[in-house]
Amino acid sequence: MHESRASDIGVAVMLTCLVAFICLVISSSAGELPRLLPVGEKLPTEAPAQQSEAPKEAPDAMAILQERLKTATEAYETLKRELAPRLAEAHANLQQVSSALQQAVRPEETQWLEEEVRLAGEWLSLLGHQLVLAEEEVRVAEGLLEIAQRRAALSAEKAQHEDELRAKALTPQDAKLATAEAEVAADRVVVATGRVETLQEELLSLEKEVAEFNLASTRAQQQVDALVERVAAQPSGTEKVALERELARARRQARGLQKKAELAQKQLELTRGKLELAKQDHDFLVAQSEHLAARAQAIRAIVGLSLEDLKAEQEEVSAAQRAAEAEKQKAEAEQAKAQQERQQAQAALAQAKVAREQATTPAQLRLAELNQQLAEKRAELAQKKADLAKEKIEVASKAAEVAQKRLILTTRRLEIERRALTATEILDQYELAKAEASRALKAAQASRANAELARREMEAFKREAELAQLKVQAGKSQAEAHPPDPVMRETVRALEGHARLAEERAQVAEEWANVLQERARLAAEGVQISTDLTQLLGMHRATYQLWKREPSKISWGVVDEFATDLVVLRSALIIGLSTLPGRIVDGLVGLAYPSHYWEVLGNATGMAIVFMLAVVGATWLRHRLHPVITRQEAWSEPSSRQKSLRAITRLLHATVLAVLLFIASLLSLRVATAGRTFLIVVAMAAAGAVAYTLLKGILQELFMPWNPGQRLITCRDSIAGFLYTHLRRISLYAAVGLTLIYILQAVEYREGIVELLRLAFDVGLLVLCTLTAANKEAIVSLLPHAENRLEKSIYVIVTQVYPLLVVVLICIIALSTLGYVNMAKFLAVSCALTAAVLAAAHLACRGIDRLLRWRFLTRRPMASDVLLSAEARGTMYVVLTHALCYLVYIVAIVVIAGIWGVDLSGVYATLTSETAQDYYQRLAAAIIIIVVSSLFLRSTYYLIDKIFNLSAEEARAWRRRIALGDKGRTIAPLLKSLLKYSTIFVAGVLVLRAMGVDPTPIIAGAGVIGLAVGFGAQTLVKDVIAGFFLLFEGVIAVGDVITFGASGGVVEEVGLRVTKYRTFSGELWVIPNGEIRAFGNFNRQWTRAVVPVGVAYEQDVGKAMRILEEVGKQWAEERRDIVLEEPEVQGILAFDDSSISLRLVVKVRPLQHWVAERQLRCRIKEAFDREGIEIPFPRRVIYTHHGANNTEDGDGDRPLQSKRVQKVEESTA
Repeated sequence: MHESRASDIGVAVMLTCLVAFICLVISSSAGELPRLLPVGEKLPTEAPAQQSEAPKEAPDAMAILQERLKTATEAYETLKRELAPRLAEAHANLQQVSSALQQAVRPEETQWLEEEVRLAGEWLSLLGHQLVLAEEEVRVAEGLLEIAQRRAALSAEKAQHEDELRAKALTPQDAKLATAEAEVAADRVVVATGRVETLQEELLSLEKEVAEFNLASTRAQQQVDALVERVAAQPSGTEKVALERELARARRQARGLQKKAELAQKQLELTRGKLELAKQDHDFLVAQSEHLAARAQAIRAIVGLSLEDLKAEQEEVSAAQRAAEAEKQKAEAEQAKAQQERQQAQAALAQAKVAREQATTPAQLRLAELNQQLAEKRAELAQKKADLAKEKIEVASKAAEVAQKRLILTTRRLEIERRALTATEILDQYELAKAEASRALKAAQASRANAELARREMEAFKREAELAQLKVQAGKSQAEAHPPDPVMRETVRALEGHARLAEERAQVAEEWANVLQERARLAAEGVQISTDLTQLLGMHRATYQLWKREPSKISWGVVDEFATDLVVLRSALIIGLSTLPGRIVDGLVGLAYPSHYWEVLGNATGMAIVFMLAVVGATWLRHRLHPVITRQEAWSEPSSRQKSLRAITRLLHATVLAVLLFIASLLSLRVATAGRTFLIVVAMAAAGAVAYTLLKGILQELFMPWNPGQRLITCRDSIAGFLYTHLRRISLYAAVGLTLIYILQAVEYREGIVELLRLAFDVGLLVLCTLTAANKEAIVSLLPHAENRLEKSIYVIVTQVYPLLVVVLICIIALSTLGYVNMAKFLAVSCALTAAVLAAAHLACRGIDRLLRWRFLTRRPMASDVLLSAEARGTMYVVLTHALCYLVYIVAIVVIAGIWGVDLSGVYATLTSETAQDYYQRLAAAIIIIVVSSLFLRSTYYLIDKIFNLSAEEARAWRRRIALGDKGRTIAPLLKSLLKYSTIFVAGVLVLRAMGVDPTPIIAGAGVIGLAVGFGAQTLVKDVIAGFFLLFEGVIAVGDVITFGASGGVVEEVGLRVTKYRTFSGELWVIPNGEIRAFGNFNRQWTRAVVPVGVAYEQDVGKAMRILEEVGKQWAEERRDIVLEEPEVQGILAFDDSSISLRLVVKVRPLQHWVAERQLRCRIKEAFDREGIEIPFPRRVIYTHHGANNTEDGDGDRPLQSKRVQKVEESTA
């Protein structure tokens, strides 16, 4: 055991050191690594120079070009070797001639040497130019070969069809990139066209230059020939020497011109090669541009992205701005008109007031009042029109603003797709968009409220207009009833003006309501755009935040710093020990000052009191808890709640001292004015001790390897010991490591050392967790017992997937080490929340199962459950349990998807679309039909049972003679079957219609198919029909105990064609349903336990019958859970050869008759033995006779040993 522990610790230490070294190396060189890209972004890859796998367009041309390149390279190398000595010679000649020119004195000699220098320089440049031309020829050959290879690659790329493009996961960014590539290729075509034209012009000039050089060379050669003739004809002398010199110069000049002509010819050929290369490059670029344009068009067609989106949005903004400007001008004109009407109304109001003051009669006064009210309403209406015009201006501006927001959204989307925004810009834009969304939401709410008020105001004005019309009609009736009166006519006109004004006010109010409704719509659209922009920026902001890399603080330098700190610490200790006496003396001297003395004394006394109180309180509390623990350990068979209470008490007893010391250190930290760093270290150490003590106590109570009876988790002793040991090691390691890290952080030690220690701690913790998780059996044993198929499936998935947690821990540590702290936190938090959601879902399912089990199975049926039988309640329990549990897990999956940042907007849009809502309505209608049909069947069954199965007493209680007895019991099942099939058929037709399916063709097709199949497979049809009736009538169900012929057993499967049951000996029988004509079923309503009893003839039969009756009643009182009716002794059944047959009968629940018979037989035997009533049975009596000589004591009654005569008689005692 100790050896295995030592090996585990050694392996853990080795793995910790190895992984720490690897992570340290990675983190130290992380600055040279490329930054990790966000999700969905691909790393750039370099295109290979040659694609050997691409199909070659023309293998022969490729081989020719390769041979040409090889020949040109060899010619260049040969010419380079040949020209090397010639270039050296020409250079030496040039230096020699230049030296002679410097030493020349005579003018003619100087002139001649200058010409020689010029010719030597030209010759040297000609040789160098020849080498350059050879090198250019090599480059031309390489260019031609490269173009051929690019053509082959382009041909291979063209072979990619649109189906292959559709097979890829294309995005709008791909369309943008493809379009940009096509545009660049088009620009390259333009550049290549200009290059071709330039080379053509250069070729024409070179052809002229070659012709001029050839002519000059020919003339130079003719001059040389003439000089040769003159030298030959000239006698010896000074003139001949001069002619020879001129001849030599002419020959050099002719040779130079000839060389220039050759080089010009080579330059011409090279230019022709360049032109050919440029043309081929131009043709290739044209083909590539066409291919990229077609590819971009295909990708845009697949993605559905138009490159004119931004332009369209800009045009829409311009149109909205123009419309807003036009609406503004129109509204301003309406506002000016309204102001004029208002002024006119105010003038009319002033006149009406004057007319009212001048009125003398009541009719004139009433007319003046009507005119005054009319003028006031006109002024109010004019003001309303002015406000309406102003509101129209604001709505037009709002429409332009919404269009501008839409443009901004499109612009941001395109900028994000093109990676045009930096991380800082994304963060700033996100904050602005978030604030704008909040403001737009408030504005939209206010706009909706204003629109609702305007709608109500419009309805009020409409009612006012109707009332004005009624007043006009009343005024006209009154005017017709009186003699003609000018005042009355004016009054009627005033009332008509009021009515028209009321109608106009209603129209203005309606227009006002429409304008506010439009404003509310624009505000809602603005909110949606702002929300979309916020979500778009938020998604990329989250991505940036997740993949934001923090600079690593771990490097090899921290090791040197740590070594230096150790040396400094050693020196400080030596110095501190050496100066300790002096420090003590200084401290004592400092205590001589009263203020300092009392301060130190107060701090020391306060801390001592606090720690003493903590120790005393912990001791007192432990002393009080000890007898409680003793009483709890004396419990013989504690329940789970008692075990939990005992575990909490033990935890409190074990951790109270550490907790109080931790609290004391915190209080001392608040009180102390000096030595706070030391107290912080003490407080953190105490916190680590509290954490370890608490974790150790929890593990001890959970597993308890040395006392299985007090263990909270049920598992084997070996597994409990393994888990307790390893988890205790992990707790100790975590407590010590985290305490040390937090202490170093508190004292503000070097960050590099702290980060290195944190890395080593993470890796060590990972290794320990891996060693613990390696024992799969121990981990799986912690799972609770699965109670249904769903939980079993989940447990299987958990047992297969839980090793991935180790991989997740490795990823978290690696990301944190490399500087991706946000991503590591996101991964850790998401995993923790996922586990919490799954645990909550599991607990919810367990709660649902218990609640439904209590509701349908455990609780006694109430009056409201009269329509549900026991089988129906069981079915309802199973269906509702599975449905609700699946719903809970679906919700859990949705929540988990939200935790991991999965965008479910598309799924939500699909589920909330009109088509989905239509399907929901159809499904709801179908469910309602099924539920109503089921309730109809249950209620009808209940009524049939009440009507046809009433006893005579119940019928008299109802005062009706409807008790049909056996006839009713025969008719009731037939009515139930007929009603069930009819209801199922009608409900099926209604469900099909509700789901949008026409059932007429289905019914007709089913009839035709049934007729055809019925003639061809009568036996099969007979079996299927019989099975159909067996299933729908429910006469046989899985689990029923039946008797079929001479055999019987438990039904295991009831199908449409066959029924399977297993006999009590284990044999499986398969019977076609068509052959099931008569069988017995023990699982229906009740069974009868029949116990026959035989009594000897010489016994008291009446007494035996009374004993049977008493035994039956006593047993029935004890077993009320299975007894349905009181036991009955049916008297003497028969007189057998050796006994009198009696029989006891009792009606019990299905399948309980065997239990009842066994128990009754046992009790009858005990009662008969107790009362002395004998049950006859066959017996064999053997008599043995012996002779007198063999008697031992002369007694003749002793058996004789010499002679044995056996007489066998069968009798009954």
